Amino acid sequence: MQPNSFYSYKTKKRNNSSSTIYRALLIFQLIFFKLFGLAPWSTKVSKIIGKNIPITFQNDLILDSSLFGAAYNILLIIIWIIYNFYSSVVVIYRKKKFDSLLTTTVMMNLIFYSIVSPIFIWIFYPVHQRIIITVINKLMRIDKTLRRYSAYLSTNSNVIFLILLTNFVLYNCFIISLMCYYPVIVVPIRSVPSLISSLILMQYSMILDIFYKRFNNINLIILQLSGVDSNIELQKLFVSKVPLRKPIGSDIDHLNRFHAELCDMCENVSKFYELPVLLTILYFSVSSIFVLYFIFIFLSSPLNRFQIFIYFSDAAWFSIVIFGFIVMTFSVNRVIKESKKTSFMVHSLLDRCTMDDKLENQLIEFSLGLLYRKVEFTACGIISLDGSLLQSVLGTIVTYLAILIQFYRGGNSNPPEKLQTFPPN
Repeated sequence: MQPNSFYSYKTKKRNNSSSTIYRALLIFQLIFFKLFGLAPWSTKVSKIIGKNIPITFQNDLILDSSLFGAAYNILLIIIWIIYNFYSSVVVIYRKKKFDSLLTTTVMMNLIFYSIVSPIFIWIFYPVHQRIIITVINKLMRIDKTLRRYSAYLSTNSNVIFLILLTNFVLYNCFIISLMCYYPVIVVPIRSVPSLISSLILMQYSMILDIFYKRFNNINLIILQLSGVDSNIELQKLFVSKVPLRKPIGSDIDHLNRFHAELCDMCENVSKFYELPVLLTILYFSVSSIFVLYFIFIFLSSPLNRFQIFIYFSDAAWFSIVIFGFIVMTFSVNRVIKESKKTSFMVHSLLDRCTMDDKLENQLIEFSLGLLYRKVEFTACGIISLDGSLLQSVLGTIVTYLAILIQFYRGGNSNPPEKLQTFPPN
């Protein structure tokens, strides 16, 4: 098959066979994010349910700004403020007891943050939604060209939805365990802030998965242009050069431009999520310290059957935190690695094939451009979101947990059974 040939009939048939499930999962994902105010933009759902349209998230979901989405987020803010006012007066903040002034101060700040953070997110998304809308629509345009190559792999993948489903199951376990111990009115303030924070990490990971698949397709197409089967391992390529099957100058120009656009879009997405992710990291880190701290305190008191639900909810909550960080850092590392792999593919094409001077200059220009395209993801330039994130978070939690335990042992502590058992998760 020629490098720029369209999908074969069998390939289209295979993709269409799984499109129904993919459409259903995609609609579920959209509804889920919209329900919690994390997708205020409008989506042309007709592009999803159309039977004769090949479906991928980036190809067929054309996004646009939505006043209705912004109004819905404002409604969420009003409901959240009313709920917190009522719950603080009636139930939650009555007769609080902490073991020290330090824990009292930090805990009250953490409770305040758990109230304010959803409000900030529900305002932030509608205000900055144009960034995501522009990125998704550009990806749609890029895909229309990439799909013409036979090396293009379908971007329909259910893995990311399984990740979202896993997070959903963990949160159900967390909420059920809370309802077994606390009054129902307490459950939202313990679950909503952490749910919003976790969904931000999941949504970020889903968008990063989009970029990974596009970089991967560009690399496969470059390999195909050399005339080498994409299933052959790179280290087994022949040393001798072979002629190209056909002129590929225009293809190289397109791929070079698409790669540059993907790098720019990665930077825009990183800027969009840097502040929400930074707040999520801070919130999860401080909350983890206090959850572990209260577990340590209550382990010194006799265990009753109701406290088992507290430990179970804490275990579910820690699973959510760790799972979210692992998925996000894994997605970040995959995108960075795949974007860097393009340089190797270009040089493989130069070394593998014979070509005229014009094409060689195009490839050299492509290679030089890659030197200045740095894909990185950080939280406001403060915290790198690669594999070092987990090490940094765990190190911070252990350090400050040890400090709190020393304060608890060295100060005049209340008996464990009299302490406030409401660290917001």
